[in-house]
Amino acid sequence: SLGLAPIIVAEVFDLIGRLAATNISILIVEQNVQKALALASRGYVLANGRLILEGDAASLAGGDIEAAYLGISRPRAET
Repeated sequence: SLGLAPIIVAEVFDLIGRLAATNISILIVEQNVQKALALASRGYVLANGRLILEGDAASLAGGDIEAAYLGISRPRAET
């Protein structure tokens, strides 16, 4: 979405949401993390080409991403 007009960004994310509702798998590479995670079921965070964090979108949106980038250790729930 970088560099796109806000109305175009809204249209693109609306379309992605409609496609995702049809059970089509979609890979999104996006710097607007909160907007992307709102549509996603899972997320993966890369730093310098390495996977540093992965999980369900809700837990990532709940702060795991900020913790990873700020170097904060957060206790993880046992699964």
